[in-house]
Amino acid sequence: MQEGELIWADGSSLGAYVNWDEDPNNLGGNQNCVHILRGPFSIGKYRFDDDESGWNDLECHFTLGYICEAFSP
Repeated sequence: MQEGELIWADGSSLGAYVNWDEDPNNLGGNQNCVHILRGPFSIGKYRFDDDESGWNDLECHFTLGYICEAFSP
């Protein structure tokens, strides 16, 4: 893995789909995780507004909800 390469937690490729609210900016040089942004809310020193939605890069130490992948029979 290299800087700027995004993968799922299991190591598989993210693929071509992207949905950034704005380009990932790696603020402070340590935003290496992605969360789904749906404002308004605050976490740590960050505040997100009503009109913000999509993906956002964030430090990995924050504990947020998650999405599980399931296979249909």
